[in-house]
Amino acid sequence: MDSRKWYEKYSTDIQLVYGSEATRENYKSQIRCFLNHFKDEVEPKSIDNDKIKLWLLEAKTTNSRKHRLCALNSFYKITVGMPSKIQKIPYPKAEKKLPIVLSPDEVQRMFDVCENLKHKVILGLLYSTGMMLMLLRQ
Repeated sequence: MDSRKWYEKYSTDIQLVYGSEATRENYKSQIRCFLNHFKDEVEPKSIDNDKIKLWLLEAKTTNSRKHRLCALNSFYKITVGMPSKIQKIPYPKAEKKLPIVLSPDEVQRMFDVCENLKHKVILGLLYSTGMMLMLLRQ
């Protein structure tokens, strides 16, 4: 497959569709990876959906998979002319995570370490109203 030809054609096509430069660059990046991965195939039309699914699963996060799928959907719809090619591939669902609950000792240590009065007041307000503190634990 002449991946350069397809990439250039897609780059031109999305100029007409997407107004956001960031979206265009991100989609082009995903399509470049896709075309490089399947460079031994004859044409994008001939790539089997099962192979496409395996390529999507190579992405480490759910958001990366969604991004790849959106770019592919755009590529097949706009450039290849096969809007139904990957419609049967479902979008991955977001992972549901429970919040980390701090123990009373951890909350007390947070207040003890905080020296700035304004920051202590903010922490106290967040804690007393039950708002979640987004903390990174390692």
